[in-house]
Amino acid sequence: MKAAGVGLACLVLGELALLLSVPPGFFVPVWPAAGIAVAATAMWGRRMLVPVGLATLIVAADLALRHFHTTPGEAAVFALCAATGSILQGEVGLRVLRRISPDRKWTLETGREILLVTAVAGPLAAIPMALAFPVGVSLAGLEPAFSNAPVYLKSWLSSAIGIVLVTPLALLLAEPEQISRRRKLAVVIPAAILLAIAMTVFIFSRADGVNDRREAFASLVARDQQAITETLDRLRHRLTQLGGLFAASETVTEDEFDVFVSIAFSGNVQAEDVRWAPRLSDPADAAEMEHQAFALDANRQVQVFPLAQSGDGVATSMTGLDMPGILDAILDGAPVVARRFEHGAPVRAGEAGPHGHSLLIAAPSYAGRTPPASREERLQQLSGVALGRITLSALVANAMSRHVSDYRLAINDVSPGDAHSVLGAPVALSPLSVVHQLDIGGLSLEFVYTATPGYLARNQDLLSWATLITGLAFITVLNALTLLSTARTDLVQRLVVRKTAEAESLSRNLSLILENAADGILGIGADGLATIVNPAAARLLGYAPEELTGTLIHDVIHPVDSEGRPHSRADCPMVSATREEPVRNGIEPFRRRDGSSFTAEFSSEPMLDERGRLLGVVTVFRDITDRQQAQAERERFIAELSRANEELERFAFAASHDLQEPLRLISNFNALLARRYDSALDDAGRSYIQHSIKAAERMQALIADLLAYGRLNYDSEPREVDVALGDIAEDAIRNLQTAIDKAQARVEISDLPSIRGSRAQLTQLMQNLIGNAIKYHRSGNAVHVSVDAREEDDVWRISVADNGIGIAPQYREQIFHPFKRLHAKDEYSGTGMGLAICRKIIESHGGVLWVEESPSGGSLFLFTLPKAIEPTHDQR
Repeated sequence: MKAAGVGLACLVLGELALLLSVPPGFFVPVWPAAGIAVAATAMWGRRMLVPVGLATLIVAADLALRHFHTTPGEAAVFALCAATGSILQGEVGLRVLRRISPDRKWTLETGREILLVTAVAGPLAAIPMALAFPVGVSLAGLEPAFSNAPVYLKSWLSSAIGIVLVTPLALLLAEPEQISRRRKLAVVIPAAILLAIAMTVFIFSRADGVNDRREAFASLVARDQQAITETLDRLRHRLTQLGGLFAASETVTEDEFDVFVSIAFSGNVQAEDVRWAPRLSDPADAAEMEHQAFALDANRQVQVFPLAQSGDGVATSMTGLDMPGILDAILDGAPVVARRFEHGAPVRAGEAGPHGHSLLIAAPSYAGRTPPASREERLQQLSGVALGRITLSALVANAMSRHVSDYRLAINDVSPGDAHSVLGAPVALSPLSVVHQLDIGGLSLEFVYTATPGYLARNQDLLSWATLITGLAFITVLNALTLLSTARTDLVQRLVVRKTAEAESLSRNLSLILENAADGILGIGADGLATIVNPAAARLLGYAPEELTGTLIHDVIHPVDSEGRPHSRADCPMVSATREEPVRNGIEPFRRRDGSSFTAEFSSEPMLDERGRLLGVVTVFRDITDRQQAQAERERFIAELSRANEELERFAFAASHDLQEPLRLISNFNALLARRYDSALDDAGRSYIQHSIKAAERMQALIADLLAYGRLNYDSEPREVDVALGDIAEDAIRNLQTAIDKAQARVEISDLPSIRGSRAQLTQLMQNLIGNAIKYHRSGNAVHVSVDAREEDDVWRISVADNGIGIAPQYREQIFHPFKRLHAKDEYSGTGMGLAICRKIIESHGGVLWVEESPSGGSLFLFTLPKAIEPTHDQR
């Protein structure tokens, strides 16, 4: 919903801004959508850039298509650039405003905050559009419409005005908690009224500016249009005189025709080609044709067009004509006929004919003195047709020679039944245009005069810009002053509301605490009377709260001390008025309503005013009878457990000695039997003896590991000492040197830190882990073991990695259980207690031990150990 609202607001404000474009460049003076983009993105995040970009895309496409009449492709390029600039505006505004208020709370209550939002965020966030808009203008080919002023400056100014004007109001209205509705109305209503006044003044000023410039431009082009009309009228008049020349003389020589044309069609009437198309009584008479003026060159081809209902014809050497249509219009009574002429015939032999758009004007000549009234009379009296061709470029050049830098002229043929084809220059991209229509001889021409950028630059409407900018600047300053003036009132009101809510909440919380507290709470005044009795206190004492309120509470519940001797309130620590020991804690017997007593643990704190005078005492107490009984029971159980552990430890040591002695005898006597009677035994007997010896040795190892596992809890060596883990690793490697040499293993020890722990136990830990890495290696692979350390918060994380056979994921927890083995004892030796001992050592040091797969496919044992209190820099 927020995204839809932001997109709709940008779209509506953008279209309204187009309606306020300032002539003659018709540039949008203020872009309020930029203010919406900056405020929405800062408040609700970058997801608001999507509707902002879409709305700008639509408005920019509408501007290009409807105002500047671009092609869809050019409009798409222009719109994409404008949308990109709008999105970047939102991004820059977000970054600037988030620096002003990272918690997204813009209360606009200080002059600094208002200044940063308007004078910093506005100019900075307007920069992207000042860069993107000119790029869009250039790529879309709209330079003629905007070259009358620096595009980057105007685009920056319009965006900056929109941001400075709209962003503070949007932030103010969108804040739901920190800003009151009264302050919002106090700021927005005056701003809206002033904005409406400024817009009204601007609209009238803009309307006057538009009318003034349109009238000036219309007056300018009217003079040139009049010159074109007069030129065509003179050409028609000269053609009529040419027909009169042939009507007045039976024979007109070539020299006479040339002299007449050179005189009549010179100066302001510069016709490119003038011909006489005579009427021939016998079109087949070539001799007669040779004496006619239309055949000025023997190489010209003469074509005869027959007249309707007569044997006569009209002959002309001008090619490419619709002569039948011209003759039909003349016989219908047209005094002059005009047609578009695409390509003219050559005037002289060997010369190329004129190309481009031309006008052909045909003026009929009749034998009688008065124009014939009917078609039959016109058919009988027609003596010939005077033809004159003039190119549109020459016609236009003669008329607009004085104002060539003020406008561009496009000529369209809008005759009935004919397509609108442009005959002149293409229409320039500018909204300031004037259209004149010229009807001559059945031909309708539309002359479109469009102001050039130079004309627009020389006729700037600075008054509209000054009116708008002055009004908006005044509104911005007034908004800032209104924000500052209403901020203090709103702040005070908000503080009052917040403090009132806090007081009410505190009161509710205190009431809930008193009602739901498990401990008894008593408020005792300086006179010893109970002022506050919570439900727990009344329940523990066997009263209702109102029964104890107002009573001398000491005399009711605490008449005797812990030894059963009566004592007064002055001697009672629960209501002591002394300040040397403000908090009195104790354990005393409290009396219930039924006369029974219970052991209460209490704490009393005197309440003093600012002058140090005693106001009363707060006492908190609880019944600890059950706790005392549980404590006595726990102490008895601990004593019994300690005795049992001592007896068990003595039994374990005695049993281990008694168990190992028979095993040593079994092993020794089997070894003696094997040496003395080896020759008397067969292979099976010798195998049985070896199995017995190995079983005894394995049993001894199991008992030794089990005793080592049990002794970890009673190790007398202190664990709270700093030891160098590098030295411990070296001790472990020396103990394992035989196994390392046998496996040709490579053990790499990185720089290890100092840690807190037992040196003997940690040596056993490293020895077990490195020994396992060497033992469980892949056959045929070089054994590689690496030990590394990494610091993590207040512990060191130690790793022992190998490239051995690895451990399947489902067994990575089971291997730490006592006596757990994953392989047969004939594959790998061991008792299955090594990793169990390692985990117990780590846990006794407050760490954790686990296993993962190493990068080489083997095992990676990881464990944590506490840091040394004074870590050494010479770590090994």
